Amino acid sequence: MTPPKPPTAATLQKYGLTAEAWLLLAGDQCFICEQSWDTVDPVVDHKHVAGWRKLPPEERKKWVRGVISRNCNFKFVPRGMTARRARRVSEYLARFEKRAG
Repeated sequence: MTPPKPPTAATLQKYGLTAEAWLLLAGDQCFICEQSWDTVDPVVDHKHVAGWRKLPPEERKKWVRGVISRNCNFKFVPRGMTARRARRVSEYLARFEKRAG
């Protein structure tokens, strides 16, 4: 399996990351969909906080959650997603699956 290629220097700077830090966050595959980086595009996922664009890069990196696939970033970790909300979604789906058998 080929390791993912880090983004451009401009993108790394935007998030306050080094190439090494980005590679550690990316791992071998998307954590959510478990697809290899050979088959999906990696993107930096970050929490949307007020004033983020004005923060210096060293502050922005504190809000980086990880590197996930573009698809997962848009479908499963949208703006405003929190751990509490994700647990509620999971509980909602589990309740349905239990009822449906």
